[in-house]
Amino acid sequence: MRHIFKKNKNIILPYCKDSKILESCLQCEDSPCINICDEKIIKKEESEISLDFSSSGCTFCAKCADICKEKSFGLLDLGLGDNIFANINLDKNKCLAWNKTLCRYCLDICDKKSIKFIGDLYPQINETCNKCGFCISVCPTYCINIF
Repeated sequence: MRHIFKKNKNIILPYCKDSKILESCLQCEDSPCINICDEKIIKKEESEISLDFSSSGCTFCAKCADICKEKSFGLLDLGLGDNIFANINLDKNKCLAWNKTLCRYCLDICDKKSIKFIGDLYPQINETCNKCGFCISVCPTYCINIF
């Protein structure tokens, strides 16, 4: 299953707080941010820029912002910090742990320690989450969504 950020849902790229900037991204012909992304999560299709977390997440390496600035676009701002400005949700009905099956994939991969478990079950995503998407890429039931 592919997890996508779409411009019509006001979800935006790393180092970008304003979804209107995506319209300028669509005008970019050579898409240097896509080509430089080590994780290959930035996608461009006809009328949308998206992040695909199906196999990886954002490491916030800042290469996309650096190349954008280098190419004189300057649409991505490193001053915004390592965060994707979006909302995140864990669907308890789909989550194995919430349904009493031992699963800790999301906990194990979260380097920000933004996922806490109540007891051995019942994961919750706290406010330190930067929406990097790594938890999405490892979740066997796709219960974590960014929108």
